[in-house]
Amino acid sequence: MRELAPYLKLYKKHWFGLSLGMILAFLTIAASIGLLTLSGWFLSAAAVAGLTVARETFNYMLPGAFVRGFAMGRTAGRWGERVVSHNATFKLLTDLRIFFFKKLAPLIPGRISNLRDGDLLNRLVADVDAMDHVYLRLISLSWLAYLVSRPSRRSSYGLTPHSV
Repeated sequence: MRELAPYLKLYKKHWFGLSLGMILAFLTIAASIGLLTLSGWFLSAAAVAGLTVARETFNYMLPGAFVRGFAMGRTAGRWGERVVSHNATFKLLTDLRIFFFKKLAPLIPGRISNLRDGDLLNRLVADVDAMDHVYLRLISLSWLAYLVSRPSRRSSYGLTPHSV
């Protein structure tokens, strides 16, 4: 991580887009969890209501509407997260290419003159493309995994993790 520190400073300029992308990704995960939870309950409750006297009074419209709402929210959230995150990443890559070029240009007449122009360009493009995945596949997913898997203070049974 120490090697990435100079490059991660470039992220400060695009903090809003990157943070908005993470918030949209978190909302998408929340909608997915809500969809799975509600649809599982809805199917079970409909099965139980169909086998009992409650089939005349069972309200299937409201849970069905929430299932559709969660499904549309998940789709819209995923689309928005992709658009916002990729837009911020492309802007970040623009700054990263400028950063690399400013650091590399003074070295061209002297120390790296033994490299051909194509080799130098290939190395620069490969390095910037490798940095493309740092936010999209490392930073944002790590933070989302931490936020989603954070242990709550109490479980659903009222027990703390240390009391078991």
